[in-house]
Parts: sequence; structure tokens; C-alpha cells
Amino acid sequence: MKKRSTEILQRLLDTPTHLLPEEVILSDYDMSDKTLRLDIREANAFTQSVDVSSKISLADGSIYLEAGFDYSQITDALSTMDLFEYKLSSEERKIYITVELLLQEGYISLQALADSMFVSRNTVVQDIKLVRYWLSKYDIEVITKGKYGIEINSSEEKQRVLLVDIFFDLLSSRYHAHDYFSGLLERKLGFSYSIDDILGSVRMFETKFNTFLTVESEYRISASLLISFNQLKNKNGSIPKPVDIQTVTQDSSFNSLDFVGQLIVFVAKKINNLGALNSERIGQIEQFIFNQSHYPQVEHINDFDFYCTVSHFLTLIGIDLGIDLQNDELLIDLLVSHLKSLINWDSDSFNANIAGPLGPQVKLIRQATTRNLNVIENFLHRPLSDSMVSSIVIHIAAAVLRNENKKTPSRIAIVCPGSRAMSEYLQEQIKNYFNFYVACSIQKNDFNFNDLETQHLDFVVTTVDLPQLTVPSVKVSPMLTISDINNIQAIAFKIQHDSKQNRKDNDALIQLVSPIVKSGNIRKMEIIYNQTVRLLKEFENSEYQTAMSSEILKIMPMQFIRIESRSLSWKDGIKAGFTDLVENNLVGPSYVDHAIDNVEKYGPYIIINRGIALPHAESKDDVLEDCLSLLISQKGIEFDNNERVFLLFCFAQNSDIEYLRLFKEIMSLGNRQTEINRLIKSQTSEQAQRILIEMLTNYKNK
Repeated sequence: MKKRSTEILQRLLDTPTHLLPEEVILSDYDMSDKTLRLDIREANAFTQSVDVSSKISLADGSIYLEAGFDYSQITDALSTMDLFEYKLSSEERKIYITVELLLQEGYISLQALADSMFVSRNTVVQDIKLVRYWLSKYDIEVITKGKYGIEINSSEEKQRVLLVDIFFDLLSSRYHAHDYFSGLLERKLGFSYSIDDILGSVRMFETKFNTFLTVESEYRISASLLISFNQLKNKNGSIPKPVDIQTVTQDSSFNSLDFVGQLIVFVAKKINNLGALNSERIGQIEQFIFNQSHYPQVEHINDFDFYCTVSHFLTLIGIDLGIDLQNDELLIDLLVSHLKSLINWDSDSFNANIAGPLGPQVKLIRQATTRNLNVIENFLHRPLSDSMVSSIVIHIAAAVLRNENKKTPSRIAIVCPGSRAMSEYLQEQIKNYFNFYVACSIQKNDFNFNDLETQHLDFVVTTVDLPQLTVPSVKVSPMLTISDINNIQAIAFKIQHDSKQNRKDNDALIQLVSPIVKSGNIRKMEIIYNQTVRLLKEFENSEYQTAMSSEILKIMPMQFIRIESRSLSWKDGIKAGFTDLVENNLVGPSYVDHAIDNVEKYGPYIIINRGIALPHAESKDDVLEDCLSLLISQKGIEFDNNERVFLLFCFAQNSDIEYLRLFKEIMSLGNRQTEINRLIKSQTSEQAQRILIEMLTNYKNK
């Protein structure tokens, strides 16, 4: 088998479902459906040579291992495959020949190389030309001597640099861990630790210490540590004993080391190689990494920043889908935790299909997720793999399903005049995509609008214009398009949202009480009065408790609420929002500059809910005290991507207190869009604070 066929088989074996979406494989390898089928045929030839019942199939957009597949036997056969069964590519032959030359004592004949790879001598002659040109870049001389064959002349340091580049390139070009060719080279070189052992340990370090390396830095450092921690075979083929030196000494304790030093010790401990480390050796490994310009590009992840980024990401997806996602605290917590766990990022485990009524919506969720991926990728400074995107989609889909199950299904009617078959087809499409109760389906061209008005409908889905209808409606094509589905979702969400708000007309209460007052019924009026007084006291007590316990109000006094009626750019808005904190010497001007720099660097990640932003910076250098202010922009502040913000909460932190509760409280204000409109219209700071307290208070409806 070739590399690609082998890798696809390995991915199928390692994926828990033993199934991969066809579109993922086609995208990963940038190949046609015809080429994929040829690869599957090649993989089947291998598996069935081992066990005739072990077969791979491609059907309904999925590649899968058929029932009866002998996973254990095929896995063993893959790991013990020789170069007769595995067909080396030209690039792989170049690397294989180079490694043979590194290990060889003296000359090796071209025929011996040809025999070891099961190719012709003429093929090796052509390969040697590539090897010679490639090694010249490392200043490694390839010496050819007639009947003796070929050898290389180079220093050990040049060989180590070459090996780092080899394993870096292998990491960069593969789509699956534990690939066959890397394992082949590791065995040939006599390595005690694999590149996957090292890479896994590096990622564990990143997760444990809340840091992210760029993908290039991660791979470069892993390849460097692989060569540093492994003893290469001697020219005679024997493996020397590990150097026996003392462990890390007291003067080089873990906490006193720099970032790379701590990483070296952490990885050594994980692979049980601490016995070969001391201060001098740590310094040597660091120098080896830096000599090759492997200065790591490190991002220290601040949880507060990450929560903001994920919330902004979900806000954008929610806008695309017409639903609220950013207010789902469980979803945010799960995504933050999952994205910080780098260890399984290369796994295909998340390429799962979601069945049931939500199934068709997963495609819409994936499209919206993909459109907004740059928010997460810009923050992490690394691309997300297909498997990570799939895992995000599954988390979002599960959240949508969880929330759908809590809702009372919208009650709708379908109007599709002219064709019973088309009407029934439209109804089936809607049932596939949405959890609606279809009260009636009208197929006649001449129908009575009163028939719809009396059905107590939430809205109507129609293929024709219905200008006389007072019930909300959405016009669609008989064969639903993506735009149609989005429009239906939008109206369904709006109706659910409005229903949850349970809004009443301003005069509704007066209309209820007025007849009683006019009737002169004193006893009823007295009961209404007493109950109203009791409720008002309960409201007042609840608001007092909120004022005392609110995370926002604890650190944001009324004088730090500023109302702005002018139009402002986002930069001027952030500066204006921090004005009171700067003037009261709680933060310095440089902190405000850092907050602006963050938005320029990561984009508008500070927009954590519709109309709400939370500008801040991580630096404590110019912060004297934990503090919070609020800028209410009555005209709205527009960011570069046309997102408009009306509430700008400006935050600064000097202590080590965890402010995630504050973040979640600010974010929760987005659930109350009607009250946000009241807050935006505030005329004074005192009035704004009063409305803010009311928004944060949980009034119990007894």
C-alpha cells in the first residue's frame, strides 16, 4: 500500500465508530472520488490478504469497516508490514536512503539499497541524485566510489539538524498520529521514544500550563526533543546505553527554569527520562533548539479572554442561525475546556453523524461554524483541524437539541396551493428540519383566511403571498433552500423569544384593574392594593439583595456609568469607556492602549453578546485596583465587521481573583433585549443603575 491508503486504513481502525465521512477524506487529501475509490481498493487488497472477511466499504457518503472486520489482526499486520507491502514514495525513498547512510559504517552498495526497498537499481540511481542535492543544503557530502557504493561525510551536529527537519516535515504532512513511515524510521534509528510520545507530552504541557504554541513551534520543538532524548544507533548498529548523569539539581529546580527549560523537564518526566537530565544538559537541549531558530511563539491563554472569544464565536454563529447560543453557559464551559485540551486534536473521533430530527440541521450548524472559525483560530494562532471543527459542531448541535427539547413546539400551518404532492413534500421537509406541530396544511387556491386566524397559530409557512393574514408568516420555495431554512429558524426563534419574554402592553395592567375601580367594589380594590404593596416590598427587597450581591455592582459604583449620545468609533468608544477609571487612577493610559491593541490583534472578540462588549487587557502593569465601568452608547458603536455595541463594560484586574462569575453576569444581560433598550434610553447614571439592578434581579413569580 502507498502512504495515503495506509493512513486512511489507520484512521478507520483508530476511530471509535470505524467510520469516516467521505467529504472529510476528500478534503484532507485534496483528491477526487475516483482516486479515493482506488485507494480503498488498494487497502482492501491488503486487509483481505490478511483476513478475507475484513473489508472496507464506501456508501452513503461514508467510508467504514464492514461487520466481521478483524480489527486486532489487521492492526498487527499494519505494524509489522515490510517494504514489499508498503510502497515507498519518491520522497520517502529519499529519506529512507538518507537514514541508511547515517547508520552505515563505510560504503553501502546501490544494489543493497535497492533490495532493501524492493525497487530496481536504476530507481536508486535516480533517488541518489535527489539525496545528493538535498543533503548539500545541510553541507553534508555524499561520496560515491565505483564498486564500493556510497557513503556520507558529515558531523554529528549536522546529522541531528537533518533528523529534526525530517521528523518536522513528517509531522507537517500527515493526517494521523502513529503513521507507518515515522515508526519505520524510529525503529531503524533505534529510538526508545517515538515522535508521538514527545508530541503528546508537549501538548500535555501546553494544556497544564494554559499556553498555546503555534503549530510550527510545536512540531519543531517536538522534533528537536525527539532527537535530543533518543540515543542514535552506533555505526555498527548497536544501541549505546543511556548516559548516566544526575537528575535536575537543586539550583535548576523546575520553577527557576524558563519556558523552554520547564517544557524540557516536563517532557523528560513524562517519558521517564529525567535520569538523563541535569542543568548542563537542559542548557544544551535549549541551545540546540534555539540554534535552529526554533524560538517558540508562545501564547499564554487567559481564561477570561478565552471565554470572551468563545462567547463572541457563538454569538456570530447564533446570528447566522437565528438562535441564541452565547447564553448557554454549559456550552461555553464545554467548548473552552475542549479547545484547551490539545492532546486529541488530531483524532478522527469527532467525525460522528447526528441522527433524528436535528440531523439535517447539523449541515447548517457546520456551515455557520466554518464561516466564523477565524475568531477562534486568530485567538489561538493555529488552525483547527477537521476533527476539531466536527467536535465543535457536535457540541453546538447537542446544545441546540437540549434547548429544543425544553421548548413547546411552535404551532404552524402550511399553505402550498396547487399541488397535494408538493404540499406533502414541503411538510416532510419541515418535519425533517424542525420540531414543529403542524396544525393544518392547506392545498386549495381559494381558502378562507379565517380558517388560519382561528387555529391559534404561532406562524404560517407559505409558498404564496398572504397579504391579508394577521398571523406572522414566512414565504418559502416548495423545495426548501438554505435561505428558506434560515428564515424559518429566524421567525421560530423570534416567536419563542417573545413568548419567553411574556411582554404585555403598557396599558394592560390598567385595563385589568380599571373596571374594578370604576365598579366601586371596595373589597376587591383593598385586596388589590394590599397585594400590590406586598409585591412592591418583595421587589424592593429582591433588588436590595441584588445590589449587595451582584458581581457587576460590587466593583462598579454609579459614578462609573457614563452615557454617551455622540457617535463614536470603536477605539474612541473604548477610550471613553475607560475615562472614569483613568481619571480615578485605577488604571493608567497604557492599559487602555493594551485593550485597544487586543481588539486590533484578535478582532472584536470582546463582543460577548448581542450589543454587549467587554474590553479589557491581560497586563497588570498599569492597573492599581480591580475595577469596572459602563459606557452606554445610545447611537451604538460599530466595529470593523459591522457588529454594533450599545453597552461597553470596561474591565481591569490587578488581583488574582477569578472573575468568570462577573463575565457570566455581564453576558446574561443579553437575555433581556427589551430591558437593554430601556437601559440605552437612560438619561442619568442613577437611572441607568436602577434599570441595571432590575435587569439583574430574579423576580420570583409566585
